[in-house]
Amino acid sequence: MNFMNVNRLTSSPSLFSSNLIVIKLKRFQRVNWTTTLVSFLFLSCCVNLTSGQSNDPQVTLSQGVALGKRMYTLTGRPFAGFLGIPYANPPVGQLRFKKPIPYGGWRGNGNFQQYRPGCPQYDSRGSLYGQEDCLYLNVYVPMVDRRTQSGLLPVMVYIHGESFENGDGSIYGPEKLMEKQVIVITFNYRLGILGFLSTEDEIATGNWGLYDQKLVLDWIQLNIRSFGGDPGRVTIFGQGSGAACVFFHLMSRLSQGTFHRAIMQSGSGLCHWALERHPLEYAKEIADNIGCPTATSLTLVDCLRSVPVDKILKAQTRGKIFGEFPQRAAPTIERFGQDRFLDQDPRTLLNNYPYNKIPVMIGLNKDETSFFYPLIVSHFRSNYGEDRERKLIGRFLEAATPFKDSRKDRLIFPVLSQYFDYIDTNNVSQFTSAFVNMSTDALYSSCIDETAKSLWGAAIPVYVYLFDYKGENSMIKILLNNSPTVIDTGVCHGDELFYLFNLEMDKTKTPSFQDTRTSQRLITLWTDFATYGYSPKLETYDYPRWEKFDPIKLNFYRIGSTLRPDYIFRQEQAYFWSIGLHNLSTNGALSLPITRVNPSEVSYKTLAWSMVALSATLLILILLLLLVLYIQRRRQTFETNSIDANGSHISARSSNF
Repeated sequence: MNFMNVNRLTSSPSLFSSNLIVIKLKRFQRVNWTTTLVSFLFLSCCVNLTSGQSNDPQVTLSQGVALGKRMYTLTGRPFAGFLGIPYANPPVGQLRFKKPIPYGGWRGNGNFQQYRPGCPQYDSRGSLYGQEDCLYLNVYVPMVDRRTQSGLLPVMVYIHGESFENGDGSIYGPEKLMEKQVIVITFNYRLGILGFLSTEDEIATGNWGLYDQKLVLDWIQLNIRSFGGDPGRVTIFGQGSGAACVFFHLMSRLSQGTFHRAIMQSGSGLCHWALERHPLEYAKEIADNIGCPTATSLTLVDCLRSVPVDKILKAQTRGKIFGEFPQRAAPTIERFGQDRFLDQDPRTLLNNYPYNKIPVMIGLNKDETSFFYPLIVSHFRSNYGEDRERKLIGRFLEAATPFKDSRKDRLIFPVLSQYFDYIDTNNVSQFTSAFVNMSTDALYSSCIDETAKSLWGAAIPVYVYLFDYKGENSMIKILLNNSPTVIDTGVCHGDELFYLFNLEMDKTKTPSFQDTRTSQRLITLWTDFATYGYSPKLETYDYPRWEKFDPIKLNFYRIGSTLRPDYIFRQEQAYFWSIGLHNLSTNGALSLPITRVNPSEVSYKTLAWSMVALSATLLILILLLLLVLYIQRRRQTFETNSIDANGSHISARSSNF
């Protein structure tokens, strides 16, 4: 009998508390068909809570028996955690930069290959790198009385973010979501160069991290019934780069049928940072930094396969010129190979969307890029004169937008005019606030607005939200050790995660009563959407109706200290980045390839057509009115002539108009 011990995410003590959790996975020795049948019937309703004399929950899979651990929500509700289940063979050596192979450790000769000690590993900043041989998933299941549980549970699969380069699924504790009757799955996938290297040919087609995610979705379809989950109600949701991954699964032919709702938090595949347009160029830069040959794709990739992970990761961190930007280790369009994950530009796919129209939720946080705060303030204090804002905007455009080189230089003045004309640029608070607003619009507001309109144009039901609740904890506050700031940093990128997950991070404050209520509301909205495809299930005073997005109304759901419908959020700024700057940078030639529905102009275009339709309707009504009046005139003329013939004093002429 073989066992595997996996540490739950442990990191540098400065960021996360260490918490060791052991999970056991047993290989079949002999199959007892009677026991297996009974177990299957039992597990179709809930997870088996006992195994012999043990209190460990267990689930029977095709590969063997998975032993879990009894865990508890913040209110004491029990649930089962099945942690560290491998879903793919470690893609090391010659398997590096290749599609993942389903894990076979329970099959064949029965040798269960244990993951390397210290997996996962962290760099000095506490960010996870090098998950190359750590492809595992975690399944969290409610522990309920099987006599009161009926039917299969909806499944929520979280794709973690952090710039396609950092992060780990186990950071996101499920305790808050497990207050509801849903199954939650988190997992690791390949990141950075290891997850997204592409040479734009058949040698290395790219998107390895996306193929890992797709294999997880396949695993769920094969195994989730054993945990009491419904394979027909799978919701994928992600934040930041994880949200962009959700979008790419929506666009991929390979992922269709493996999920049935999608939630995108603060990200989309239409954001510039989510798609690398020149991956071969970047692959050569990495190879040059490491000392690998770049004459051919084959020699480049063969060399990188033999390079230690830490050397690749150091090369990956070079070239950053504005915080974590540029982000070049990212998904790409695959031009070669069979069964490609993303074989067309996503805008082209949205133009004639060929797949089932599943419900989508998408939104952003009000002050996404307040994570730039330390960089902005540092630049302000180290630069003087009227060129201070020009320099910072130039660096930002070069690092984080598609506007580079000469195109960038042409756009600095329009950006200054849009955001800095009416402020005192010598005032650090006004300067910092203006830059946060500008960069939030550039990196998030504009592309999420474009995505919502594009999804609507593809007849996909889409629900839009804005998260603007500021609680006791914030990602930027933790980054700054809760030190005072010159501005109200607002609601930062990732702040909603404090209310969805149990983030065991240092320096967090005890949630307030309002924080707890906000968390309950967010959990209800997310789990209702996963269960029913819309949210909230029950409309009340606290949970008003959330209507589908309409580009005429420009409606969205504001999630703050209360929930309420709202309309029109930063449309002028979204248009400025999606359309205006593209026009200016290309001498008036639009660079958006969508022709059927221009996503950033859809509201104006639809309004124009509505006005045309209204005018046509009014014209028809006028014509009908004239026809009625004409008929009435003819009738009156006939009646007058008849009366006049009988001696009436009213003449026929007097009845004319």
